[in-house]
Amino acid sequence: MLVSVRHWTVRTVVALALAAPAVPADFDVLLTRTTDHGGARAVENELACQKVPYVRTEGGDPVERVVQLHVRSADHAYAAQLAAMVFARRKRLNQIDPRRPAPRTPMWPDGEQF
Repeated sequence: MLVSVRHWTVRTVVALALAAPAVPADFDVLLTRTTDHGGARAVENELACQKVPYVRTEGGDPVERVVQLHVRSADHAYAAQLAAMVFARRKRLNQIDPRRPAPRTPMWPDGEQF
C-alpha cells in the first residue's frame, strides 16, 4: 500500500502516534491500567509463569505512558487474583524499602562538603 505523506500535517502525525493499538477480540476484559511499568511487568511475569494468556498495550501521553493488560473473560477471575497479589507484594516491599536517597555525610573531619 502506497501512502502519500506529502500533505500530512503535524496534527495527523501526532494522531497516528497516539492511536491506541488494536487488541484481539478474544482479550475482552481489562485486567489493569497503570502507569507503574515495574508493576505491570511483574504482573506479566506472573501471568506468563501461570500460563495465562494476556495482551499488553501502551498508550496515552508519552511522559505518563499508561500500560494496559487485557485477558480473556474466562481467565479474568484467576488473573485478577494474581495481579492483586503482585501489587500487594510490591506495596509491602515499597513500605519496607522506600528507596530514599542516602543521607549526605561529611567527607572531611571538619564537616566540610566539597
